Amino acid sequence: MQYSTRLGPMQEAWVSALPNYEKVTGTLVRTDWSADENGEQVPSIEGYCCLGVLVDIQTDYNWTHKPTFMSLFYDGILSYGSTLSPDLANKLGLNSVYGGFSYLGDVFDVFVKDQSYTSLTQLNDEGPFTNHTEMAEFIRDYARLIFKEEK
Repeated sequence: MQYSTRLGPMQEAWVSALPNYEKVTGTLVRTDWSADENGEQVPSIEGYCCLGVLVDIQTDYNWTHKPTFMSLFYDGILSYGSTLSPDLANKLGLNSVYGGFSYLGDVFDVFVKDQSYTSLTQLNDEGPFTNHTEMAEFIRDYARLIFKEEK
């Protein structure tokens, strides 16, 4: 069964931006640090998880400094572990800080290719999608289970 609902402007901006980003797992952003010709450590961003794309387009977070858990936490990006801060999740109307699936307060498992997932974080990290285009299509199809309201 496919659920659909209208996306608000911020949600649409996020979903539309997803295909433009390389997908990584296990972290909001994966940055490779290597030395330039002067021996200075410089970042090269390898990709973002789906929620990392949200951070990139909805905040002015500067990925060019070496992010750590503490810097991300104190800059208001993270809550616990690698979940979004409640403020950022609420700003986009997400059901939870990890993009959990629920509807009218009930938690849902969503099956993708015969495998059960409970959140966007789990689907990004463990799911069958190889790129963010597939994730964007999923979010459009199941928006009612991802967002508590249009934003």
